[in-house]
Amino acid sequence: MVSQTLYILDHDWLVKVFYEAEPKDADRIIDLLRSIGCKGEDLASAEKNLIYCKPNTGLTYSNIKDRCSVVAISRTTCADEFANSYDHEKMHLAMNIADADGIDVNSEEYAYLAGAIAQQMFKVAKRFMCDCCRNK
Repeated sequence: MVSQTLYILDHDWLVKVFYEAEPKDADRIIDLLRSIGCKGEDLASAEKNLIYCKPNTGLTYSNIKDRCSVVAISRTTCADEFANSYDHEKMHLAMNIADADGIDVNSEEYAYLAGAIAQQMFKVAKRFMCDCCRNK
């Protein structure tokens, strides 16, 4: 598993991202989810997702009050599946931040937010976006 910490400066938002999460990583991610306030059905669903860790899946949990999120993307079967999971979880993250800040998801401001997230995540995510690179 590869991890990355992001700070979305314009929104004062801290994000921990996990790439290629596997069942052996579940306890670490679940502990982090608990530490940012994930509980109840959200935690149970995350635990199930992480323990079974089907390929080509992911999760995003955000604590709006504390302005922080955890994103986990499981192992993916190929680069295009990674791109799908990556985009899906990035959009959940951007929507959570937009909800917290009252940003219309049809606005230019939202597009800039999504772009800022993509730029920061790309620094690590790029290694999973090419099947040749993934196999090295």
